[in-house]
Amino acid sequence: MALPYLPVAAGSFVVATFVNYFLSVRHVFESGIRFGKQFEIGLVFVVSALGLAVNQTILWIAVAKFGVELLAAKLEATAVVFFWNYAIRRYYIFGKPNERAG
Repeated sequence: MALPYLPVAAGSFVVATFVNYFLSVRHVFESGIRFGKQFEIGLVFVVSALGLAVNQTILWIAVAKFGVELLAAKLEATAVVFFWNYAIRRYYIFGKPNERAG
């Protein structure tokens, strides 16, 4: 039995983002410094969705426009989005209000 790929992809994004949030606040960041927990989770979803859009855009540009091999493009896109996610979470979502990048 084949599952419909679009709802499955959306569901996996939601589950993965929740898991990522909980692992992040358990092992990397301190929750509740700038925002309440619900707002933090919402921001993490927004940042993750933007990261997904950046990932897809990089893949499309690299593969369709420049002919980069898919695996190489995926590695590049993943690296960019990894740093995007970390930086936004570190300096905006979970950072102290008076903390500056750099």
